[in-house]
Amino acid sequence: MKQNKTYIITGATGFLGQKLVRAFVKAGDDVVLIVRGGAGVSASSRIDTLFDFNKEEQKQVRVIDSDLENIDIAQEIEDFVAVSNLKIDGIWHLAANLSFRSKDRESVNNVNFIGTQRLVKLAKKLNVPLFYVSTAYVHGQRDGALKEDELLSTRFNNAYEESKFMTERYLKAERENGLRYIVFRPAILIDIDDNASSIHSPFGYYSILQLMHSLVLSLRNFIGEHKIIASILGLRIDTSEILHSYYLPFLVTKTTLNLVPVDVAVATMVRIINNSTNFQYDTFHIVSPVALSMRKIAKVTFDELKMKAHIVELPRFVMRGIFMVIYFLSKLFTGLVGISKKLHQYGYYMTKTYHFDTIQTEQVYGKHEYTSLFSNSTEDLRYAARVFIGKQKSLKEKSL
Repeated sequence: MKQNKTYIITGATGFLGQKLVRAFVKAGDDVVLIVRGGAGVSASSRIDTLFDFNKEEQKQVRVIDSDLENIDIAQEIEDFVAVSNLKIDGIWHLAANLSFRSKDRESVNNVNFIGTQRLVKLAKKLNVPLFYVSTAYVHGQRDGALKEDELLSTRFNNAYEESKFMTERYLKAERENGLRYIVFRPAILIDIDDNASSIHSPFGYYSILQLMHSLVLSLRNFIGEHKIIASILGLRIDTSEILHSYYLPFLVTKTTLNLVPVDVAVATMVRIINNSTNFQYDTFHIVSPVALSMRKIAKVTFDELKMKAHIVELPRFVMRGIFMVIYFLSKLFTGLVGISKKLHQYGYYMTKTYHFDTIQTEQVYGKHEYTSLFSNSTEDLRYAARVFIGKQKSLKEKSL
């Protein structure tokens, strides 16, 4: 018979956090959620709005109004645990500042690195393990096979990657001081749930998908208003309402992108902690064993956007040159600013293939079982795109 557990969780309102909380509550576990209130909305109200728990489930959920930038967060949680007479089984740390912007470097460091230090202090006081969600891109710009048991200094694309690297390095050092921990490194998460929460704050693949959706709508309007110019540019809409673009130099030759359904990530992480009683391994890549090619991803995405394009694959240096041209043109044409910003944030990931080792994940989860989780990767992507685009259309209709 399963023994119910009690977990402290940060980042419960996020994309991954919502799924993890629901999984634990459904399994009968209790959760203590660290949530920041604000703008006239209490932390408890935010949770009530997001989760809509029934009366029995509400008994499993406790909420503490605090955040990682609060220097007293560890003491506040410790006091709450003592007053509530709770036996904590672990701390799940998912909260993070996801900004890639250089101007946010200090804030990213305060939340992702210094905030984690505060939770490490709490984990040691409560004598419980810390389950930390990092990123598969903690390896920065390193080439070659990226191993779970390695953490090597490198050049980073943004402050977010660097903060995750610093935090992982700190956790390894604290292991010598008695900290028990597990690090999870998920790749790019997608959601195949009809109730996908990604619509509220698009990031990763969804950020690009949102941009492409807006671009396609703009192109359709442009064709309607400037048929002759559009024809010269190779743009047309056929009788089936499919948008045709003659060329779209979008891809670097043989580039892949590693996409993981968020439900798969949650199931994998939970199974790993349940099977890791002795903490023999401390770091796990939560990635697809076989990443999809960017050509396949583009084809599926364009299909769902009702667009057909002759995709041209280019060398990496040419593609990055195109990104630079778009950046300089955005200084002259404001309509390109949004595209330029997204390319600046995600361009590196779109032009590089990563090779992630999953030996430790497969060792704990089971190689065949883990691989089978990704047997429908193409259809998972197709459905994720379809759900997201449908929600974008619904939002637009509501705003009219």
